Amino acid sequence: MKFDTIRVGKQQGVTVKHGTFRKETDKRREIVRELAKSYWEKSDLYIPCIDTQKLFDEAADGGDAQYWSADGVHPTPAGQWLLAQEWLTCFHELL
Repeated sequence: MKFDTIRVGKQQGVTVKHGTFRKETDKRREIVRELAKSYWEKSDLYIPCIDTQKLFDEAADGGDAQYWSADGVHPTPAGQWLLAQEWLTCFHELL
């Protein structure tokens, strides 16, 4: 199960389909990738660009997406752990 809805107001149980939201965030993800790539090409310093949405989508494929992010935007403690592990993996490669 991928992150396909954003929960707005848990008490009301209102959900919003991600269509527009996801399209907009996907556009921004592409911009960040392009900016990072252009920076790396001009600099001697390589800094990894972690695709957090891809990371969460892959983690959610194995089960409940809400385990990683209860509202589809903000990470749960498990989601924060996932981000930290990916960050450590990426930056460990630089050492």
